[in-house]
Amino acid sequence: MLCICGLDAYRTDHTPRTQQHVDRGYATISFEIPGTGDCPAAPNDPASPDRLMSSVLDWVAAGASAYGFNPERILARGISTGGYYAFRIAHTHADRLFAVVAQGGGCHHMFDADWIGAQNQMEYPFALSDALAYKFGYRDPDPAVAVARYAAEAHKFSLADSGILRAPTCKLLVVNGTHKPDTARKPHAPSALTIFVTRRSR
Repeated sequence: MLCICGLDAYRTDHTPRTQQHVDRGYATISFEIPGTGDCPAAPNDPASPDRLMSSVLDWVAAGASAYGFNPERILARGISTGGYYAFRIAHTHADRLFAVVAQGGGCHHMFDADWIGAQNQMEYPFALSDALAYKFGYRDPDPAVAVARYAAEAHKFSLADSGILRAPTCKLLVVNGTHKPDTARKPHAPSALTIFVTRRSR
């Protein structure tokens, strides 16, 4: 199980989650995304996470016999900004992954200039557009300058604009929404939680 960290979650934050998987017999690898923690991938290069993922999967394959990994059953899960990378690897590494869960991640409109301009007025306890600009490699002593540069160039990270979403994917579960499912709700009542499962043939 590959655990892909998010904007404000690091490997050490994943310990309770990963331990639950270990307790059920899974091996887990947790890693930070470009522009966070000590991730070596270049934050401003849209293709750097692909090289990062190839390195991770190469290591898993090389250690399969020593550690008892099954390279045919590799799962990945990314939450929030990590969900963006989960979307990405489900397509870029479809032939090397069994299944991926992208929870709460965007893949296209999160890079719209209007959306970026509104992010600091959302429910986050920090200036989200400033943090995302920094994470994607747009850094300046004046955060407004960094955000403006990020907003002008952010669509280079879009998975739709880059054509990545048109590529084949492994099994992909997408979970997003603003509310948890209400178990008291009538069975067919609408919910703001969206679950989308897809698998395109390779």
